[in-house]
Amino acid sequence: MSKPPLCPLILNGTLRSRAGVVLFAMVAGYLPFHSGSNKQELCNKILRGAYTLPDFISVELSDLLRRMLTVDPNHRITIAEV
Repeated sequence: MSKPPLCPLILNGTLRSRAGVVLFAMVAGYLPFHSGSNKQELCNKILRGAYTLPDFISVELSDLLRRMLTVDPNHRITIAEV
């Protein structure tokens, strides 16, 4: 059985974070935050916003994903801006 993906939504309750994680996964084929089986390390990566964008995505999509996955909800892109 696969584990449910953790995303910033679970930790800070924002819809935009989840949308960024879903978009990242759709484009990259994997989740932005991962750390094997170490849940504490995974949570730390999510809280820090520590992920690496794939090289093959466009500059425009990279910018959108960075803005959607911004940790601070006060600085994150809004749904209207997306």
